[in-house]
Amino acid sequence: MEKNTWRHQLDQKRKTHFVGRLSECARFGEFLVDPIIRILHVHGPGGIGKTSLLLRWLDLAAEDGWAITVVDGNQLNPQPKTVEEMVLHHDALRRIIAFDAFDRIQPIENWLRHDLLPRLPQETRVVLSSRAPLSREFTTDPGWRGLMDSMELGGLSDEECLSYLCRRGVSESGIEAAIGFSRGHPLSLCLAADLALKAPGGELKPEQSPHIVRPLIDRIVGEAASSTAHLHALYAAALLNEIDQSSLARMVPSDDTRGVFDWLVDRSFVAISEHGVRLQELARDLLSADLKWRDPALRTALIDRATEYHLQSIGEAGETRASFLLGNLLFALRDEPGGELFQLRGGQNLFIDGANPRERVEALRLVATHEGSDSAEIAGFWQQRQPDNLRCIRDRGGVVRGLVQYVDLRGDTEDPEAYRQDPCIRQIRCYLDSAPLPAGKLARIVRFWMSAEHHQQASPVQTRIIVHVFQKVILARDVALWFSVHSPAEAWINRPDHIPRHFPELAFEVGRRRFAVFGADWRKTSRIDQIRRIVGMIRSLPNLPQHLEEKYDVLSKEQFVEAVKQAMRSFTHPDRLRNNPLLKSRLVAERSGRNGATIETLRSVITEAADSSFREAGRRRHSQVLELAYLKPAVKGLVAADELGMAFGTYRRHVTEALKLVTETLWQKEEKLATEWWSNPA
Repeated sequence: MEKNTWRHQLDQKRKTHFVGRLSECARFGEFLVDPIIRILHVHGPGGIGKTSLLLRWLDLAAEDGWAITVVDGNQLNPQPKTVEEMVLHHDALRRIIAFDAFDRIQPIENWLRHDLLPRLPQETRVVLSSRAPLSREFTTDPGWRGLMDSMELGGLSDEECLSYLCRRGVSESGIEAAIGFSRGHPLSLCLAADLALKAPGGELKPEQSPHIVRPLIDRIVGEAASSTAHLHALYAAALLNEIDQSSLARMVPSDDTRGVFDWLVDRSFVAISEHGVRLQELARDLLSADLKWRDPALRTALIDRATEYHLQSIGEAGETRASFLLGNLLFALRDEPGGELFQLRGGQNLFIDGANPRERVEALRLVATHEGSDSAEIAGFWQQRQPDNLRCIRDRGGVVRGLVQYVDLRGDTEDPEAYRQDPCIRQIRCYLDSAPLPAGKLARIVRFWMSAEHHQQASPVQTRIIVHVFQKVILARDVALWFSVHSPAEAWINRPDHIPRHFPELAFEVGRRRFAVFGADWRKTSRIDQIRRIVGMIRSLPNLPQHLEEKYDVLSKEQFVEAVKQAMRSFTHPDRLRNNPLLKSRLVAERSGRNGATIETLRSVITEAADSSFREAGRRRHSQVLELAYLKPAVKGLVAADELGMAFGTYRRHVTEALKLVTETLWQKEEKLATEWWSNPA
């Protein structure tokens, strides 16, 4: 190549700014000498550096004496005759034919596969670059599959990004921001470097840089979506961590949801995931920032629909699926007003799992540091009693950044030693004595939780703990109520934004430190209302209740039986039913819905229970007796017995039996509702 030409200068500039890709270049070198492989294919999303890598490969090949032919799909009208003239009319034996932007040549792919490529000389090599993987016709055909090697091109490492930015002359103060903005995406890195050189020290966030977001979206996402539904599908997928066809259908109503979802799956910046698909991280953040800037109303509508879909789905899902749905919903709220308060972005690179022996010792050290040696002794006691309930929060390097330690109490288990060792458990045991746990259910206490650096102050570690706690206490089927311990007590008690209810009667001291206890009793409150309140706080929605309403009363069976007797005696006197305890039972309150329990609902519940009790038991006489005695008492007992042709003693016995049957039916329904892991009030 002539050194006094523009092309030479352009090539030198490209080489100067090319960094990394050592393994890819080594793989290309192996390809050139491989006796079998004839096609090397590289694919990846727009702007990831495919063309730059291809040019680097071709430079290396040219230095080794290979003749080069480049077919650029971006500049070519894909006609067989045009391509054939470019490819076949050459005499060189050691020749490389490079197809850049191979996606754009797809109209003639069949012709290439069946006609042109089979005619190439044995020594010729072919290199393909495209956004998407090759078609099935290439990858499933045994002949072609044996002749090709394919690789997916990823981003640059932090070290490679640093090398590039230094070559560009970016100052030390701008390097970290540029690397964080680009996430290793070469085109983003290039634009971030341009911006850092023009405005040193400036912000580099997608939502604050719309002038560089749009070019990146155009390059990464490629051609505009073919309809409004396709565009909105991209935005919906950008809001969520993972999206599937059913969530897409709720967020973006369409007559062809399946077709739109299939189109989404085929994008080069979209990856198949466990729960559907997820967008490449940079593409997701760019689209999310563009939506926030371009159409705030659409963004609000999409988040509204995502919230309703996830809340409904959580109620219908098993525990594992529900856990994913809750995390996915919180992810969608990461840029909401309260997202910064909850540090929803910061916790994404932290992981939580069980503790090894070394980490157990570290956990005790953290408790002693932040809550004192007496608390550390209690933590050690619970490590021995319930070792599987300790979780450590780690960063990507495996360093412990925090801990959460649960204590589970069951209603059928007494542990005097625990009451002696831990004043917190003594207090909670007194609460449980007044409202015993249902069979098979437990109370879960978040006994110790903290960040290694910030204790219980707002931080990414706190966010990761909060999400884990919500999953362990809201979604766990066997948890009937839960409590969390907070310190310093005064700081937490005076916070207006705290989500669980404060239980002042459960406060306790350890080593002259005072601890506050918060929580929720799922027998009295709705789990779905709890999540709604969390979402509302993160979104800064108006008119949120200060505390989660306790909709239900927990009645012992004896209290419930007495309440039914009172209701039966007052059945035809509504004014006497106003204070009946059954009005705050789940059986009545959930039937009444959001308008509050009503006397008419209570009467309907009793009537329906009577009908089902006697119908199933085949007790027509008991039904008649109950109606005359309580439901429609037009006559007194002696007259009612006479009308039914019964002795008065027989009549009284039937009344007692009928009342017992109805009460048992009502109690079974109340127990079923109270022990269900999820309540769905109307």
